Amino acid sequence: MTGGFASGGKDVRAGYEIAVKHINDAGVSWSRRTTRSCPLELIIVDDESDSVKTTTRLDKLSSVDMSLPTWAGFSSDLNVVGMSTAEKNKVPWIGVTVAAEAPVQEGV
Repeated sequence: MTGGFASGGKDVRAGYEIAVKHINDAGVSWSRRTTRSCPLELIIVDDESDSVKTTTRLDKLSSVDMSLPTWAGFSSDLNVVGMSTAEKNKVPWIGVTVAAEAPVQEGV
């Protein structure tokens, strides 16, 4: 939401908010904390367009907030870092702005 990729990040955020509204309106729900049905909650974190902050904030989402899945930010470079972090934490990664082919070809 801030830093060099802020403009694109704000656009991605708006898209995610629309997606969550449609998912919740359709009655689809999931949770790692409970087996009962609950609406999807979007937790937004700002990595400040910094790859180190991408990793630390995604680690917190996985370990503390129990976020599932992790939805990518705007930058392909930061998304490559995010994919690796999601794989390390064994959580699904949803990337809508990834233009880098190498991680996908390598199975990251």
